[in-house]
Amino acid sequence: MSGVRVVLANENPAYAGVLSFDGQVVEAVGFADTMSQRLPIEIVDEVELEDSMLHVLSNPEKGDSYGIELPIKPSDDERADLEKLAEAVQSAARGGG
Repeated sequence: MSGVRVVLANENPAYAGVLSFDGQVVEAVGFADTMSQRLPIEIVDEVELEDSMLHVLSNPEKGDSYGIELPIKPSDDERADLEKLAEAVQSAARGGG
């Protein structure tokens, strides 16, 4: 699988960031954080894209979830790219790719 990469701009450059999925690891860099967040696909259980949040979670149904949760404000083009990323991660988490 080829990777999916989404660059999210923000009027405040400190809140801009990059999300990527290479088929093995979901990674978030930026978003006013000084460290990247990485989540291997083997522990991804749920991906949810809301209007203003992206959730890539492990173990959400057991009430002890962790993962990547980002407040986002995507443009229409960025939202389309985020949907592709979310679909790729969800498919891989289900064993489909």
